[in-house]
Amino acid sequence: MGDKPAFSTEQLDMLQEQLEAMRRQLVGTNPELMKEIDIPEEPLDEREAVLNGSHVRIEEDCMNAWLYLYPPRDGQSYSFEDITDYLASKGIVSGLHTSNIKAMIHKNIYNREVKIAVGHYAGEGSDGYFEYLFAPVMHRAPTVREDGSVDYTSMSMLHNVKRGDKVALYHAADQGECGYKVTGEELKARFVRELPPLKGRNITRQADGLTYLSEIDGKVELCEGRLDVQKVHSIRGDVTNITGKIEFFGDIIINGNVETGVVIRAGRNIIVTGTVEAVDMYAGGILCSPRASPAARRRSCPQEAMCLGILLRAAMLPQAGMCRRTLL
Repeated sequence: MGDKPAFSTEQLDMLQEQLEAMRRQLVGTNPELMKEIDIPEEPLDEREAVLNGSHVRIEEDCMNAWLYLYPPRDGQSYSFEDITDYLASKGIVSGLHTSNIKAMIHKNIYNREVKIAVGHYAGEGSDGYFEYLFAPVMHRAPTVREDGSVDYTSMSMLHNVKRGDKVALYHAADQGECGYKVTGEELKARFVRELPPLKGRNITRQADGLTYLSEIDGKVELCEGRLDVQKVHSIRGDVTNITGKIEFFGDIIINGNVETGVVIRAGRNIIVTGTVEAVDMYAGGILCSPRASPAARRRSCPQEAMCLGILLRAAMLPQAGMCRRTLL
């Protein structure tokens, strides 16, 4: 009987396939072994042959990419187009770092990762907004004197403006720039919003559409999105040292009492419906206090006392253009 073959045909075919797989794996990890192979199964084009073994790494968010470049084959060299075409074949088409790519070619930077593409994040942008040229809400603390006492009259809750003064500026929305990933995907900028023009009394918007001016002398107030300039400052309630000093270009009407130590200055008239204690009042027009004490009436202006109240008129101060009366 003849000897049986050591391996069957199926076993030989399986061994051949395993050897071929091992050969391919060795060639992939060590390009130098390619020299020992006379005829590759799939011939490479010129660009693929030059960059054989090189690879790229792209971050998960596709905002940065690196190139690991192997040395070129004997007698061959890289060109800028070789590199950029290779990167494009790997999906890297935007934000190329051309100076780094050229440096890798001219300075022979091999066998290390070099960042060759950087994405650009979308600009945030900003919504349109108004800049108020006064403090819409004032929380001023009283002044502490050198002796440690507190001067509440240093506080003020009014903002006076003259006719033609700027009271607000509008800053238009900034759309921001769109961004991109190294793979070419666009990153949309955030949608921004413009605000409607300001509404209010005694203000005017200039031709530029951005600047707002006061039309009169008075106090400027911001309430529920409206900007108003008013000629009359009306106070409901008593005026105390906690209220602070009151200074206003127009008329001041106090529907309450005025306690000792308060300082009130008005460019026009001051009218107090309640009692007035030891205070300093300055007015460019009249001082009227229907419920002033008899002593206050006698000291203030006894000759002009009226049954409905005290009407005080005084000579204008030369510097300030206002009169002064101290009610004790």
